Amino acid sequence: MARIETGEIPDDVYRRIEQKAIADGVTVPQEVAKLLERAIAEDEEEARLMAEVRRERQALAAKGVYLTDDFLTEAKAWGRK
Repeated sequence: MARIETGEIPDDVYRRIEQKAIADGVTVPQEVAKLLERAIAEDEEEARLMAEVRRERQALAAKGVYLTDDFLTEAKAWGRK
C-alpha cells in the first residue's frame, strides 16, 4: 500500500478527522484514506454526469432544441400553469 505525506493539516480539521475515526473504529490514516476515496468517487460521478448532460444537450441541439436559460425559465413557467 502506498504512503503519502499530508504536510500540515489545520488542528481543527485533524481533530474532526480524529473524532470521525474514533466513531468509526478505525485509525486516523484509515479514516483519511476513506475520506479521500469518497471525495474522488464523488468527483468521478460528477464528471460522468456532466459528460452525460453534454451528450444529451448535443443530441437535442442536433434536433434544433437549445436549452438556454431563457428556454428553461419559460419551460418552468409553462409547467407551473
